[in-house]
Amino acid sequence: MAVELSPEVFATRDISQVYHECRPRYTHEGLPQKILKFLSVTFKPPYENAADIGCGTGISTKVMAPHFKHVLGLDYSATQVAEAQSSIKEPNLSFSVGQAENLHMIPDKSLQLLTVGTAIHYFDCKLFFKEVDRVLLPGGCFAQFGYNSYYHEPRNLAFNPEHPFNPEVLRKLNDVVVEAFETILQQDRYKPALAREDFGVEPPYKETESTSRHEMEMSYPSNIISVVGYLKSLGLWQNYCKENNVESEKLAQQFIEKLRNIMKEVTDKPDEYPLELCTAMYVILSRKPLA
Repeated sequence: MAVELSPEVFATRDISQVYHECRPRYTHEGLPQKILKFLSVTFKPPYENAADIGCGTGISTKVMAPHFKHVLGLDYSATQVAEAQSSIKEPNLSFSVGQAENLHMIPDKSLQLLTVGTAIHYFDCKLFFKEVDRVLLPGGCFAQFGYNSYYHEPRNLAFNPEHPFNPEVLRKLNDVVVEAFETILQQDRYKPALAREDFGVEPPYKETESTSRHEMEMSYPSNIISVVGYLKSLGLWQNYCKENNVESEKLAQQFIEKLRNIMKEVTDKPDEYPLELCTAMYVILSRKPLA
């Protein structure tokens, strides 16, 4: 079941800026290496053309940029694409507005690799996979990757290891983040999309490979402002605010204040105190048959 999401969710520049600033980066070095190893069975470097569908602000598009002559990032939100174009300057990357279910700007059998980073739960996969099959070369690789759902592993917030660790404060912080997720997940129709531990779906081809649970764990620097910024960047957050006539900034400030009051137990600068957000990545690879 796809999560219902309209282009208006990411229609403002401030949301896209928060998205680009606060979304996790795919920093695990094993991610591109795993994809390249799978790809090397049928293709040898130098690699030519790839596309990243549902690219958002280009965070996922950059993953394979060092390894391909050209990577196209495609997203249905013009605002997200504009943020990618202004923020990312790698000369072999380009960005365009378009829908996953209609990749008309990509020629038949032109891609060695097509990726989706934490976005496939938004797609109509029956239509999307027809397009995947059309644009991939025989032997081409379709790669889904992302970070596991906080809905399933809500104890991801940690102190930076270089700073004091207080388990009770950490428990309270994570409780607030869980409360935030439970708030925006009140709409039951969204929950089936989060039923899996990751946001991946059954791949379109028989030849597949995937990561085992916690094979790729990563962490990235954060603080309470960035944590709430990440929540604000979620389509589920935006949908919740729209459908319940809730002002996004007001809701965000409520959770910031809760986190701030907890952090005051350990620091007089709660907004800047370094934290880490930890998660495990998933990767699901599949290969188009050679014939």
